Amino acid sequence: MRKTEGELGMFHLVLGFCVILFAAILGVVQLINNEADALPEPVNLIELSEQMCVSSGGQWNSCSSACRGEEEGACIQVCVEVCECTSNDTCPFGFACINIIDGIGICAR
Repeated sequence: MRKTEGELGMFHLVLGFCVILFAAILGVVQLINNEADALPEPVNLIELSEQMCVSSGGQWNSCSSACRGEEEGACIQVCVEVCECTSNDTCPFGFACINIIDGIGICAR
């Protein structure tokens, strides 16, 4: 069965619209990916030095659990250096005492 010129024109119009829509969606996805790549890396708790921690009143722990505060179960056995605190007053300037468990937290930005 042969298509008429009107049917072919409509087909080309719909096909063109689909191509433009697909290109727009790909552009949005690429923008989102580029913005995600531009986000700064999260501040690592290890950036605190022992001297900063102790001088502010914190307690340096060179081998804290990487799974602090999570329920028991599968946990990697890796030491993480942290500055333990009892309040914001025992953390270096710019850090806060978070993730408090049994009165002991960790200093983080």
